[in-house]
Amino acid sequence: MKLDKFTRCFAQTAQPVMLQLGDRHSYILKENGEIVIKDSCVCVITQDKKEIYRISNRGFCDNCQRVIWPIKEDVLADFRGVEALVKGMISRHFNGERLNIYTTISPTSTNSEIKALSDSIEHINEVASVSMVFKPIAIALGIGLDIYLTEPIHIVDIHCDTRGNRTCSGRFHYGIELSTIAEGKLVNSEWLYAWEDDVVQNVLSKINATHPTLHIVGDCDDIYLYCRRFNESETCTAFVPDNPDCIALLGLKKMAVDERYKGYFTPKDTI
Repeated sequence: MKLDKFTRCFAQTAQPVMLQLGDRHSYILKENGEIVIKDSCVCVITQDKKEIYRISNRGFCDNCQRVIWPIKEDVLADFRGVEALVKGMISRHFNGERLNIYTTISPTSTNSEIKALSDSIEHINEVASVSMVFKPIAIALGIGLDIYLTEPIHIVDIHCDTRGNRTCSGRFHYGIELSTIAEGKLVNSEWLYAWEDDVVQNVLSKINATHPTLHIVGDCDDIYLYCRRFNESETCTAFVPDNPDCIALLGLKKMAVDERYKGYFTPKDTI
């Protein structure tokens, strides 16, 4: 690349891009409002005795040796896979623009996981910067909630772990990230696991409040079913917001332009 072209490339204003990684699907919100959805699937190809990771469509890839899902219930299980996933999404939907990536992370992530995610994304040529925020905060703001109120906000992020295969006797099993926000702070966030008949009981047993309000989200077909079951319990009030699978993207967009929320992004140099 000639020097003048190289200089122009880095002098141009970076485009903000909102990224939400998930164990089933990953999402990008572009500056023009378009939402890109991709399966969180990567295929591994062996070439010249080296493993090459490529974004896939549920394993449909030429010369694929194996297929991996590099994210497991918001835990980054394969960092090379995550990098390939993000790089593939970017390369297919952006034309060499410089990008400021805003992305969500799970509150249960370790410092080493957060740093590894930042490094993986920052390693991509088009990326100018990476800013990360805990997913429940972005979800709450995406819904349109005031996170500074004293009254607690309960986010119930439901993931279907198994869908009735023979190893679980036809029953459904769920991973649930339950988070509480109050007075502008993420008070608590924890993972719990429950079979289909125990979801409501297990979630409510973890909430120390009288008739709490729950916001049910997740990339899971069953969240509307469980919203109804929570309301039928008559011990809480439950809602499913619009775009429950990628609502955090709207929160990221709000946070990227509002100075009030700048302090919620996790700076890499503090990890």
